[in-house]
Amino acid sequence: MNPKVRIYNALPDVLKTAVTQGYIALRRRREATAARQWSNTAMRHDQPRVLYITGFPRSGTTLLKYYLGDFPGLTQTEFNPVGFFHTWERAQNTEDVLVDKSNHYIYGLPDLFKGCGNGAAVCCIIRDPRDIITSLLRYPESREVPRTVRFWDHWYRQHRDFLAFAEQSGHGNRIYALRYEDLVEYPTAAKYDALVWLGLSPESDAITKSYTNANPYEGRPDSVDEHQEVSRFGLQKWRNDPVQESQRAVVYGWKNHFEAHRLMRTLGYTDTGYASPPLKAENFRFFTPGSPHEDHP
Repeated sequence: MNPKVRIYNALPDVLKTAVTQGYIALRRRREATAARQWSNTAMRHDQPRVLYITGFPRSGTTLLKYYLGDFPGLTQTEFNPVGFFHTWERAQNTEDVLVDKSNHYIYGLPDLFKGCGNGAAVCCIIRDPRDIITSLLRYPESREVPRTVRFWDHWYRQHRDFLAFAEQSGHGNRIYALRYEDLVEYPTAAKYDALVWLGLSPESDAITKSYTNANPYEGRPDSVDEHQEVSRFGLQKWRNDPVQESQRAVVYGWKNHFEAHRLMRTLGYTDTGYASPPLKAENFRFFTPGSPHEDHP
């Protein structure tokens, strides 16, 4: 386990929120500095050197890292909280494409691409926000995310900004997005499509649902570490897992947030479940399976 992560895990809970907020601010400054330093040479790469995995906390980023990173030519890196530049520097000394994951990359994409240019590829996973908040209410970390009805504004703004950047930044050819629901329902198709987008040449028959974690115990133990293959066990928790009566207003807060509700529909999250998304990505890659989902009653 990374020493910084080990020290953080040992802190009392009362200090962790303050440490998290300070860490995010420091990380942003350091990433902005690195981006300025490297911007003159960033565009010299014509092939990805690092695959950055990102997404909102509890969206399936760890699962995606293990699953996509388990392929020849890709190397999973141990989680390091320093910033995108840590893996970028390592990538200059290997032929493999390094696979790095952090939830924080989703709101640092301008600096990430400014510093790495076409040497960076970003894969963002999107999940039904009702499942996210249901999971967060039981999960003590990701302390920057509100566990109140303010969650909905936080979720909406982050995904709105990501989609706008993917469409308008000019880096869309290096941005891949997929929904958690599509990943677990169609894992082999999603992995094949992502690897082709990344410039690799996978044999579709050789791709399975299994995955491995190349860096066991790299962070806080999670349910994804208990499984060895992609499965549907995390689908629609908001409907199937009971929540306390006092938490229902948070889980169903989307009903009172017009923008979040509209964005959910754009991403295919209906009032009762999920369906094929009407989102049309013109300038970035958005995985959509060939057959539509049944909207669960």
